[in-house]
Amino acid sequence: MVEAKTYLNGRFKGEHADDYAVGGFHPVHLGNILGGRYQVFRKLGKGSQCTVWLARDKSAPTRLFRALKVYNAKSSEDMQKLVDSLERMPSHPGEKHVELPFDSFIIQGPRGKHLCTVVEPLGYPIVELEDEAYDKRAENGGGQGAVPGDPWSVVFAKRACRQALLALDYLHKRRIAHRDIAGRNFCFALQYDLSTFDENEIMKSVWPEEKKPLEEAGSDQAELSAATTEAEIDQLPGSDLDSSSDSDDDGPPPQWKLDRDECERRIADQWDACGPGDVTAAPLSDAEKTAAPLGPDEIRYTVAPTRLDTGFNLGNVTDPERAQNFRLVLTDLGFACPFAECGKRPMPTVVDYMAPESLLGLPDVPGASDIFSLGLWFWEVVMLRGLVVDAGFQQPRGRVLQYLTRRLGPAPASLRARWGRPDADRFVDADSGRPLDTPEEDEEEYGDDDFPRGDSWYHAQKRKPLDMSDEEMGAFVHLIQRMLQWEPERRPSTEELLHDKWFSGI
Repeated sequence: MVEAKTYLNGRFKGEHADDYAVGGFHPVHLGNILGGRYQVFRKLGKGSQCTVWLARDKSAPTRLFRALKVYNAKSSEDMQKLVDSLERMPSHPGEKHVELPFDSFIIQGPRGKHLCTVVEPLGYPIVELEDEAYDKRAENGGGQGAVPGDPWSVVFAKRACRQALLALDYLHKRRIAHRDIAGRNFCFALQYDLSTFDENEIMKSVWPEEKKPLEEAGSDQAELSAATTEAEIDQLPGSDLDSSSDSDDDGPPPQWKLDRDECERRIADQWDACGPGDVTAAPLSDAEKTAAPLGPDEIRYTVAPTRLDTGFNLGNVTDPERAQNFRLVLTDLGFACPFAECGKRPMPTVVDYMAPESLLGLPDVPGASDIFSLGLWFWEVVMLRGLVVDAGFQQPRGRVLQYLTRRLGPAPASLRARWGRPDADRFVDADSGRPLDTPEEDEEEYGDDDFPRGDSWYHAQKRKPLDMSDEEMGAFVHLIQRMLQWEPERRPSTEELLHDKWFSGI
């Protein structure tokens, strides 16, 4: 349902606070036109630095949809500098695998200036497909390797890895480090032409469904196209939200249909009424239009994010060759920066793909941390299981170092002499660089798999996909070991990795 409004000293506080810091004193309302041409009609997502909206380009000669990323005031200045340095280079094969802006502009808000970048609308991140592939294999008797008809083949994984490497090479060629390489930041390009649908067709996925009461339809669908306030819901035809059963043929229509029809009517009216440049346009009810004006820091409603469907369903793929037709795009450049500024800018706080130097707070070697993070993700894509198991988002950084020493061998003396973190000595012996046993470990959950033990070769042999030959497995582990060097200076460049033996034939 619509998120409750929380006020503190007259100001809105909460998860969606940054949604309302743009557009002068107005929140980003569905129907607003930003930049004088982009009319917002759906919220796609929210991150720590920006919100993402789907909009129609009203100035385009034909129907055209773009995604708008509205950054908070704190991030906008650094992001603007990055955008200015990201000119397109179509001759580079990685250009189509990086989320590059088509346009950008500044919105003045009560908290300062907010950068808005105009980018390609994308689907869900590949990490969601990884989970689906793992579950699919588990249903077929185990999580190891591709089974007959399984589209998550080694060829599929290898192409995903190469596309990700091309994207990173594109950035590194411009002396820009991404610094947040992770499966959640590689998204699938849409496998259909979004412009062939009108706004109502795009919004149908978040409308109330047949035989589903509005309040049980889930946060995505229950937002009434993410455009309805609690006051508006009360004014919908048939306000009994608990009415979920179909009516008799001769009786009134069921509530879900009334709600859905109301969504469709509102959006259709919205596009007829809102012309280019009408920045005050918003799908407000008559009651709201005549209500007393709100204060500058008050809000009318919040908006639930709903991602676009990619158009690729792993469960419906029967021909593995069809599963190879995809395009990954590296997104979330919020922590990216020029090589020369890597030591001055903060890193992300999540530790699941962090390089050792980042875990220990040591100076960043420009680009080298990206290579390490990408190596960890390569392993995950091919094996469908993380190399550093249970690293997670909340684990102590010393614990992650402990797992790395088991996979990669002892941490070198040159690194141990500089780490200076008290929690590191709890997990890794400062003299030898070898992992220490800790009482926090619970090896029973792994059973006879003994996953906490063993190096990368051990786990490659134990978890080698069924469609991967021993020779290819050896080439893959060699690639991973090159990327996961303890010392940043010893890691290969993206250009060197593109010529690695494992990518031959792609």
